[in-house]
Amino acid sequence: MPSDVLGSLLAEREIRQQLYAACRAQDRLDLPLLLSVWHEGGTWDDEVLETGDPVVEVAGAIIGQLGASQCHAHHLSNVEIVVDGDRAVSRCDLSAVRRSAMMVDSHDWAQYLDQWSRRDGRWAIDGRRMVGREAWTQPVEDGGRGERSRRDLADPVYALFAFPGSDRDEDAEEERDRREILIAEREILRQLNRYCRGIDRFDVELWKSVWHDDATLDYESGQLKGRAMAMAVQMTLGHDVYAAHSHQIMNPTIRIKGDRAVSETCAHAVLRGYPDRSGMVTDSHYRGRYLDRWSCRDGRWAIDHRTLTEELMWNQSGHGRMGHEARRDREDPSYRLFASVEGGEGEEIEQLSAERAIRAQIHAHGRAERHQIGNILIVVDGDRAVSETGAIILRQGEAEGNGRTDDHCRGRYLDRWAKRDGGWTLDQRRFVEDFMWYQTVESAAIVP
Repeated sequence: MPSDVLGSLLAEREIRQQLYAACRAQDRLDLPLLLSVWHEGGTWDDEVLETGDPVVEVAGAIIGQLGASQCHAHHLSNVEIVVDGDRAVSRCDLSAVRRSAMMVDSHDWAQYLDQWSRRDGRWAIDGRRMVGREAWTQPVEDGGRGERSRRDLADPVYALFAFPGSDRDEDAEEERDRREILIAEREILRQLNRYCRGIDRFDVELWKSVWHDDATLDYESGQLKGRAMAMAVQMTLGHDVYAAHSHQIMNPTIRIKGDRAVSETCAHAVLRGYPDRSGMVTDSHYRGRYLDRWSCRDGRWAIDHRTLTEELMWNQSGHGRMGHEARRDREDPSYRLFASVEGGEGEEIEQLSAERAIRAQIHAHGRAERHQIGNILIVVDGDRAVSETGAIILRQGEAEGNGRTDDHCRGRYLDRWAKRDGGWTLDQRRFVEDFMWYQTVESAAIVP
């Protein structure tokens, strides 16, 4: 694998981690961390507000605005990065929710367009444009928030990332070490996706494969604490009290050192209740974070310990429908898709490059259709590949006064890919709807 391709993959990885760090900085009210994502003299422009100022001024205003709210969560999707030497550009979609003291949630959608440069070995933003912003509000029904999550340096993620040594150390700069970091990160990302898949498909064995035999977990609800293997059935089949559910992950930040790693992953789960006699359903929304410690034993990366922090929760009642093809067993069409390829063929970095090319097309489609892309699981088999992609879809309704009724859907793309003439192309796409709901919202003013 040419060193320029390896260097490009590593640059993209560092830029992604910087993008996620900016979200973490906002949610933890960490102004120094937010500023560290920019080079000195960098700018942040907002197309809607028609503002353009040095980031040192904008960042302070943003942290102040967020500090006045009760809690908040910032998630990115459809991240696209193009590297050209020591310069790069990126664009990604933002989905943010802020909860006021009056128990009203403000939802904000926007796109970040960033220009980057590498100076003294560090990638950071030179200028950001925020475009296409939309905002709406909804009253919170049965809302709550976690107690572990903090908006200061006492948040548990800081202790997690105090992990002794990491892939950011200079001694990880040998090419072999850098290749191993990329491969390890790919395996950990796969495991994070398998965890969600194990729950949503009621696949006990798949869920167990994410953990080492002696792994432990500590979920904030207090009802789940102890050995992970002892809770496998409860964490999968135990969800039968719900009619359906969708677990999506965002902003995965992974730090690796040798055969150890730590990660922070944002989670957004929706649990669909069974309909009442009138046909009304209640969807329970959860936003939180998985804080994980990993190790590689006998060539397999798996979780040693997971802590779940809950950010904010709410219930939403209304009308909705269930998909007709989604199953919570091995009859789900995704199993036939993955069974159609072997996987694991080819040099590791070549597979990473193939996955990058496929992922870029998935994100481009998501951005064009205004779909928020969550889990992506890709299996490459020579010149063929398959993928399952979680999609959070918002179809906006027509405005009625100051409000509108939107159509929300959780579903999955099941795709088949082929490599032809040196490029990866989509051969077949099947969309599986898990469930959907209607939601009435009010338009809101755009704020910094």
